[in-house]
Amino acid sequence: MTETLDENVYRLDRYVPLVGSTFEVGPEGEQVAVELVSVTGLPGRGECFSLVFCAPAGAPLDQRTYRVEHRSLGDFPLFL
Repeated sequence: MTETLDENVYRLDRYVPLVGSTFEVGPEGEQVAVELVSVTGLPGRGECFSLVFCAPAGAPLDQRTYRVEHRSLGDFPLFL
């Protein structure tokens, strides 16, 4: 992962234009390509939002924090 994390990577407006694009999820050499299919703002304190990804059938993606990579966002940790 990058040494300095850009906190702006966790803002809703960064993801809206990326709907339909591919993200790589998982450790180097074991990454799974997933497609961002929707971004939804949620009520709550601060900036709350939901990202929905579509992964290949049988992809080993349990609920946990993953290394996520996108060509315009770089790589960063994200809980899925």
